[in-house]
Amino acid sequence: MDHKVSIDEVIAELKQAGYTAFMEEVALLPYQYIVRARCAHRCSFRLTWFMSRCLVSPTQAPPMNLKLHTWACGTTTALCHLLALLLCATASAQPGEALYTIPVVFHVLHENGPENISDAQIADAMAILNAHFDEPTEPVEPPFDAIAADMDIAFVLASVAPDGSPTSGIDRIETPLTDVGGMPDTYLNAWPRNRYLNIWVVRSLATPGIAYISFLPEQADAEPCTDGVMIFHNYVGSIGTSHVGRKRTITQAIGRVLNLKRVHEEPIDGGPCADDEVEDTPPALPNLQCNGAVNPCAESVANEHNFMASPYCSNMFTLGQRARVHACLSSAVAQRDQLITGTISATPACSTTGLGEGFGAEPITVRPNPFVDRIIVEGLPGEETAIELVDMAGRTIARPFRATSRVTTLEPGSVAQGCYFLKVTTRSGTTVRRLMKE
Repeated sequence: MDHKVSIDEVIAELKQAGYTAFMEEVALLPYQYIVRARCAHRCSFRLTWFMSRCLVSPTQAPPMNLKLHTWACGTTTALCHLLALLLCATASAQPGEALYTIPVVFHVLHENGPENISDAQIADAMAILNAHFDEPTEPVEPPFDAIAADMDIAFVLASVAPDGSPTSGIDRIETPLTDVGGMPDTYLNAWPRNRYLNIWVVRSLATPGIAYISFLPEQADAEPCTDGVMIFHNYVGSIGTSHVGRKRTITQAIGRVLNLKRVHEEPIDGGPCADDEVEDTPPALPNLQCNGAVNPCAESVANEHNFMASPYCSNMFTLGQRARVHACLSSAVAQRDQLITGTISATPACSTTGLGEGFGAEPITVRPNPFVDRIIVEGLPGEETAIELVDMAGRTIARPFRATSRVTTLEPGSVAQGCYFLKVTTRSGTTVRRLMKE
């Protein structure tokens, strides 16, 4: 049964329970009452984690009464109320006013075939992105409805090009490279990543079996000219060459750009269960199938409806994911903090025709390239060095290797044909080299 509680009552409870550190913040919240609806599912947060990351000042929200779900999770009444108030605070933006706006440019690589998707298909993709990231309207099933979040991010097609000229935000490039998307030379005409989100649309990807390539900020930090999303044309939007069943794929791809891992990305103790470093997305098995199956990796139900889980039945982000994305947009890693402020600062010039080899300061060479069964790495510093082979989606393919000599040989084992990255990390930083497996 719902129970209305005044802010004064909550403050009194907090004082009695000894949570005086939060009393001042709660007193400033612009709500007169909360209406607490008890839920039967488990508490999904460590409350201290939530407090430390999600407490914000709701400067624009008017006084109002809000009906909020809280958790019957064995905590004190005061803490349940406090969590509800913090949920109010994270939703403080006015309807229709996103906290962040990100300019987008679509680079359509084509040979005048169906991959040269229409302006209407791109506009449809943009509308879907905004429906997923700003004011989502799709119903969310329990128990996840209580933690579903509005990411408060709006995407707009760029209206001004890097040189200051007007643009539609759609850059069409006729090139045969449309057949090998993700290869080093296919990231054509990248606009400065600190001012635009680059999306490359291609006829096919060099790595079979995937629909897109995008990198977490830490992976993209050293590679500004490949920072963004490379995507198969029939996964853009829901019309034209795509269809409604594929419309969510680009949302997941952009989630990675904003530092969201797939919910089953990080193996736990060698797997098969995996996690994503977000508190309110429970560990799960890979390849969730939208069938409501029992989750052997956690006591809670697997959130297969999360955008970072399955691209086919997903319809939500969580409050924890929102906090992680907003932290990303305040971080200098891969210049994400500049992406939403419009700051113009120096960024490396990117080729309009293709990319040369190599990023990073270390004079490291890798051969042969393409490789068959072994990789020789030369130019190492002669101190302990971590070497890791990852695929185009950022997944580790071979167990990380440690070298102490200036030359070492890696034998990654059975690796499928395609494009990979070799990450070489020393005390002075990380160097990345691209490799092809033939």
